[in-house]
Amino acid sequence: MDIKNIVQLESQWEDVILTPTGRENVWMYLHSYFQTATHNDDVKFRLTLFRWYTDLTWRRITMLSNDDFVKIAIGRQVSLALLLGFDVLKEIFSYLSLRCPADEDKIQVYSKAKDVFLNSGAYVGELGGKSFYLKDVIVEVKKFEQKRLSTLEKAEIKAKIVKILFPKNDAIFNKYIISEPTKIAGMLVELIIFFLEVDATQIHLVVEEYNKEVEVGVEFAIQQVQNVSKKVFNIDTSKKEIPQQKPPETKLLKPTYSQLRRDVNRTTSVGPNEERPAKINAELDRLATEFNDEKIRELFYFNEQSGKFEWNEVLLKQ
Repeated sequence: MDIKNIVQLESQWEDVILTPTGRENVWMYLHSYFQTATHNDDVKFRLTLFRWYTDLTWRRITMLSNDDFVKIAIGRQVSLALLLGFDVLKEIFSYLSLRCPADEDKIQVYSKAKDVFLNSGAYVGELGGKSFYLKDVIVEVKKFEQKRLSTLEKAEIKAKIVKILFPKNDAIFNKYIISEPTKIAGMLVELIIFFLEVDATQIHLVVEEYNKEVEVGVEFAIQQVQNVSKKVFNIDTSKKEIPQQKPPETKLLKPTYSQLRRDVNRTTSVGPNEERPAKINAELDRLATEFNDEKIRELFYFNEQSGKFEWNEVLLKQ
């Protein structure tokens, strides 16, 4: 399927998922196919049907059954979810907190998820004509534990993972995938180390610690959780007050116009369709001010010829 046909389907896709009912119906349709499909099908439809399936799955992650969470979301969709802009580690904590209220449930679900993740045959990308799967990338990350590796050797491994995730000269990939190679590769490495280091018997304590830190600040909490990429969790189970630490200052990174469209579509999809254009314009006004970029306001406009609101495809390509 060429990019022209995919763009046409993408427009139809965005219209269908405007409402909660539409999103749910599309997800159920895709789920009925992919839950029995093979990894080869995931690869074949990776930037079309499987991308849409992954997007909807992670939007509704806390609505998944334990079985679908483990086998589909964790077992097959993690790398693509990261490429679509989802904070996978944060979503995992949300799922375990909301869908596994008892400690025993958290331990059981995480134990299955960990085993599926570490042995996953999910496609991640290609390099030098060779396909790489999640279990192959995990082998690369395990090399970080080898103290004899030099700084240069570790940097080469990181660069290799970036190249696996982000193909060159792929027009379809570049149009629909977030272009933040170093950040996304780093998040994948952090996630792998998390699953390697956090034992199932600890997960309820880790989730508890995460939820406590949320009271200090969500972004700060995520940063604290991601410190697992630097050391194994050593959690003190005794009761203690959480120090009121000041969340670190973060530099605001400007998303691409395509990324902004995806995020705005996601945040404005609730409510009557006739109210949606006003919501989109209001959100774009806010973002234009936030990022000091007047072009953001021009992303969505009323086309007098077609008589309806449309996205500015010219700007979206920039």
